[in-house]
Amino acid sequence: MTNIKMKKRSKVTGVTVDLVDPNGKPRTVKIDPKVNNALFWDDKSVLEILAPFYEKHSSEMTGTEFIALFGTIGKKIAGTKKKITITKDVIEQLWEEEDDNGESLSMLSKTLLCGVEGP
Repeated sequence: MTNIKMKKRSKVTGVTVDLVDPNGKPRTVKIDPKVNNALFWDDKSVLEILAPFYEKHSSEMTGTEFIALFGTIGKKIAGTKKKITITKDVIEQLWEEEDDNGESLSMLSKTLLCGVEGP
């Protein structure tokens, strides 16, 4: 950040998201701003902002990491691939896919290293 005056801002030290699962059970997810810098939780933000971001900025993770983050949804997308490149298409697949219980992801977050996470 050259020649830009640094602004005084409050520092975000944590983000808490309250969810209600399809079965009606409430739960809370904590987002670490040291790891994540953007959160997307509806069709418009995921499909019109997050997914297009990955047209120009791709990130890679192992298939094992991808499955660990996204469970059965990750397994359906990764299959037996050793590496997964996070692209616009992968974001769209993550958002549209259902797990074994017929549930879809409730949100995705972009990590500081341009990766992606979901609860």
